[in-house]
Amino acid sequence: MLTEFEGRTAVITGAASGIGLALTDAALERGMKVVAADLNADALGNLERAHRATKNLAICVTDVSSHTEIGKLADFASETFGDVHLLCNNAGVASAGRLWDHGPDFWKWILGVNVLSVVYGAHQFVPRMIAGGQAGAIVNTASMGCLFSAANMGAYGATKHAVLAISDTLRQDLAAINAPISVSLLCPGPVRTPIFDDDLSPDGVEANTDEQTWQSYRKLIGAGMDPADVASCTFDAIAKGEFWIIPDVGMVDLAIDRHNQVLEAADRSV
Repeated sequence: MLTEFEGRTAVITGAASGIGLALTDAALERGMKVVAADLNADALGNLERAHRATKNLAICVTDVSSHTEIGKLADFASETFGDVHLLCNNAGVASAGRLWDHGPDFWKWILGVNVLSVVYGAHQFVPRMIAGGQAGAIVNTASMGCLFSAANMGAYGATKHAVLAISDTLRQDLAAINAPISVSLLCPGPVRTPIFDDDLSPDGVEANTDEQTWQSYRKLIGAGMDPADVASCTFDAIAKGEFWIIPDVGMVDLAIDRHNQVLEAADRSV
């Protein structure tokens, strides 16, 4: 479990905006060395310029949907700052639309960014962290959407449900070998980030096939939490070794409703 941050090294994906940017700032404020990874080279450049006075920040343009590039990120972090103590698999993209309106290329894209990036992060970083033998932590960013489902958000929800399953299993796998590495699942509700500002899907792959839902969520997150508050909650949870990180309990009732439905169904089957 990672309880001290000063002098330790963090790798953060999706680091150039939103929650990732706030996590980067929070890590630097706590005296960590940070490798900030993002696909947006211009935004990474802005981040680097904003912290030009520090030697504790290094940037790395990375396509997190590529196992090869995640491997290069791990190599870069090791060569730049040595052992990695904190891995934040934070990069993610949004979608809005009915399941049957999304084609195979869309699914490959969203699964690559939101799910396989977490798998690749574990594959490339966890063995190195275990070999280092030091206290460490892994934070995977999901969403409150990993605890319930919403109409026209099936693809996004599916990826976040997958991140929950992967993270909980990773936690148990590490505990089974007594590795000193905690796993946390960050489940933000509405947070003021640019995730719904633009459809970031590749050419010919449309993530937003329902404009009304897209704009509804854009408005929702526009009135959401400050990313800095989410980052603060995250670092508090890391220091305590907590798995669940729920900065805003406003949507918990939706998760409770699903749980109650399961209990009712189980009661009927007895």
